[in-house]
Amino acid sequence: MNVADFFMMITILGCPLAAGIIAASQKIGWFTALFMATGLLIGIAAGLGINKLAYLLLHSDDRQKPMIGLSLALAYLILPVVLALAAIAATAWLTALAAKELF
Repeated sequence: MNVADFFMMITILGCPLAAGIIAASQKIGWFTALFMATGLLIGIAAGLGINKLAYLLLHSDDRQKPMIGLSLALAYLILPVVLALAAIAATAWLTALAAKELF
């Protein structure tokens, strides 16, 4: 498993988990399952986007030049981490916002 696949899996599992934890902390009962299902959809979409972007960086043709190759390698290692954490944090924030407004 490489970085792209690992952070796709982390995003797919982390978004519904974050949505469920935030929804349960807002004490909205059975609607927590609805927020978790929505978090799963967000996680799948964000995870696939992260995976595509990471593979795009990995298989770039500009690796012949040393500085461009190094910067693409660093971007391949750092960008999926940042995007996965941002997707999980955004899911948690949107869940908290929706739970406060709706209930």
